[in-house]
Amino acid sequence: MEQEIDLLGKTLLRTGSLLQANGACTERTRVVIDRIARVYGRNAEISITNRAIELTVTSSEGKTLFTGITRSKPIGVNFTIFSEISKLSLSLLDKSFGIEEFNSRLDRIAESAHYNRWLISVGVALAGSGFCFVAGGNSLALCLCFIATFMGINTRMSMHKIGFNPFICVFAAAFVASFCAGAGKFFITDIELTPALATSVLFLVPGVPLINSFIDLTDGNILNGIMRAVNGLIMSFMIAMGMMCSLLIFNFS
Repeated sequence: MEQEIDLLGKTLLRTGSLLQANGACTERTRVVIDRIARVYGRNAEISITNRAIELTVTSSEGKTLFTGITRSKPIGVNFTIFSEISKLSLSLLDKSFGIEEFNSRLDRIAESAHYNRWLISVGVALAGSGFCFVAGGNSLALCLCFIATFMGINTRMSMHKIGFNPFICVFAAAFVASFCAGAGKFFITDIELTPALATSVLFLVPGVPLINSFIDLTDGNILNGIMRAVNGLIMSFMIAMGMMCSLLIFNFS
């Protein structure tokens, strides 16, 4: 019995950590964890911060059965993992299965193959070129934006893999992308440089943290909402600093 409770508690902590790390807002994480705990006849009290997740599992009589804490992983975005965990928790309502089986399915979701790095790079670069087209760039500007965005996203992924601070990764990626775009003026004279320069860093805009910040604030999770908003603002500041360094090097006015 104790082993089952311990496994349930650790599974709930792991589920919460995976959700937070892949783009879930605070309330969604709390709902999923509470749903899983109730299926197994327990109650879950959870506290979620930017750095950690604290969990207490209690019986229906209010007796504390498990208490644990885990550090939150750096927040990324993988909506496939996010949605699959949500669907897995919903499937428990229709067809309940043991916590071991739930853990096995959770393992498969967590270890599911991610998109190939080069496929992501090309896709993001194409998206950057699309933004450049919308901004009024000509065909040369689109090609330059593609190259700049491709270099920027690979810089960020490489530094993240090594273990650099996420904000430093954003700064370096913004600098590399804007530097590559700005360098185009030395090689191509007939080019609309401004659209390429402005759109080469759009892949770094922290959309998910800022959206989740707004959701947390409206749900009453004020502290987490403020934390995510501050993180989003710092990322935006790092983007601006990276671009500014490039502009200073090329003496753009």
